[in-house]
Amino acid sequence: MSWLWAVFSVRRSLLVEPTIETEFLFPAGPVMGREGQACIGADGAVVYTASGGYYAFPGTSTLTHETVQVLPGAPYPNAIICPWNGLVIGGVDGYYDSADIWVYDGPTGVELARLSSASATGYRTLFHRGMAASADGARLVALSSGQVGSTVAPELRSQWLPTPP
Repeated sequence: MSWLWAVFSVRRSLLVEPTIETEFLFPAGPVMGREGQACIGADGAVVYTASGGYYAFPGTSTLTHETVQVLPGAPYPNAIICPWNGLVIGGVDGYYDSADIWVYDGPTGVELARLSSASATGYRTLFHRGMAASADGARLVALSSGQVGSTVAPELRSQWLPTPP
């Protein structure tokens, strides 16, 4: 296990001369397998990561820097987003699995839904960092590629997200 994710403080100023200052704060969660994605929960208390080998979505406290939550997933996490409304949405490169996206209530860790990134529920691959939520937090857009007959075709899929409790 290595610690490649990190949380930085970023300050930007346009007063006298445009500047950007960064400061390392702490490592954010275990990284195993391959490059993935990280997001900070809506309340700013937890950093969630998706990084391949760890078959879940660990949450690291921004206060204690310890793992405080582990949201279950499947092999090979490669995408995670944290919309403003408290949802945590994690995706995996689950080629054969019927679901490759998990939707959680971030504060409680309760699983709210399992979704597929494509109309096919197997033989598809969610792109690395291949998810985005609408500004109102009501819709998920996922980019995947799947096998249609003997060809591989990309698919951009939009679907409704559950309402947080």
